[in-house]
Amino acid sequence: MKLRTTARKFGVLLLRGLLGFFVISALLVLCLRWVDPPTSSFMIQHWISGRIDGRQEPYLHHEWVDWEMIAPIIPLAVVAEEDQRFPD
Repeated sequence: MKLRTTARKFGVLLLRGLLGFFVISALLVLCLRWVDPPTSSFMIQHWISGRIDGRQEPYLHHEWVDWEMIAPIIPLAVVAEEDQRFPD
């Protein structure tokens, strides 16, 4: 009987942990709707490889641009770069 109670407590704890993880993940992603991320993993990877090669400045610089300020074809090009058949 004690094993069954322990297993049930572990199951409840695991379920709460998973639910908490998904809620926190969803909230973090939802925040990106209004707040621009300070950097990206691609930018950090480029910065590190530049530092190793000795050709990079010691800081990251980027400037966010509104969708209205970029050429209309660019969003499609970004998506098409990931999936070549998307426009079709």
